[in-house]
Amino acid sequence: MTHIIDREAVRDLVATRQAQLVEVLPEREYEWAHLPGAVHLPLGRIDGTPPLDRARPVIVYCHDWLCDLSPRAAHRLQRLGFGQVYDYGVGKMDWLSADLPYEGTPPWCPGTCAGTR
Repeated sequence: MTHIIDREAVRDLVATRQAQLVEVLPEREYEWAHLPGAVHLPLGRIDGTPPLDRARPVIVYCHDWLCDLSPRAAHRLQRLGFGQVYDYGVGKMDWLSADLPYEGTPPWCPGTCAGTR
């Protein structure tokens, strides 16, 4: 069963249990902004042997609560044998709206504001 978690739980799992952050959106959206340390693993690439550590918790997320990619990704990971899968249901827009650090390059400022915020 997938656990839907909030922003504070994301921060706690990353800090205390070295959870892996996985953004499941298309590459362009990942490049625009993603949570610090998140890997890009689009839904279509979650099959067989994803490049993740099965011994560590996995947190999947997408854009916002209307996006259905993260619940689908969580389900796939569980079917592949990942035991600790969490869905940050409200996604990266919740993170960004809280003015938390992120990585990426917004399209409106290529080269001028790239990097970590």
